[in-house]
Amino acid sequence: MRRSIYTAPVYNEELKQIHVNDERIVAVTPIFVKNLEDLLEQPLMKAIVFDQGCFFRARLEAWLISHNIMNYHKTVINSIEGVVNFIESGIGFSFLPEEIVSTFYSGRKIKTHALPKEIGAVKNALIYRKESVSSPVLKAFISLFT
Repeated sequence: MRRSIYTAPVYNEELKQIHVNDERIVAVTPIFVKNLEDLLEQPLMKAIVFDQGCFFRARLEAWLISHNIMNYHKTVINSIEGVVNFIESGIGFSFLPEEIVSTFYSGRKIKTHALPKEIGAVKNALIYRKESVSSPVLKAFISLFT
C-alpha cells in the first residue's frame, strides 16, 4: 500500500487527498547576504540543492529562471543539515521550509528571506488510493489530519 505527502492539489480519480498543512518556503543565505536583490546580483549564483525530483529544488530553479538566471553552479547535498552547513560556510544559498529553519537552525549564521507567494506558499496533502482506505494503519494516519 503506497501513500505519500505531496504538494497539493493532485488530480486523479483513483486518488484521494487530505490537506495536511500550509507551508512557507524561504530563501536561506549566508548571513552576509542583505536581501534577495543582493543575492541576484552575485556574478555566479551558487545553489545548494537536493537531488533531482526535490520540490524545493524545483521551486528554486523556477525562481532563478523567472529572474533570467540560467547559468548557475549547483552543489547537490542530500541532507538538510548538509545544506545548512554549506550555506553557513558561505558556499551558496537554498530554498527550505521556514518552519524547519526557524525550529532547528535559528542559532546558525544564516539568514532567511521571504519569497513571493507564488514561489513561497505551499499546500501539502496526504495522497492515497481510494481503495486503500480500509487499512487500519492508513485510517489511523488519516485521523491525525482530520
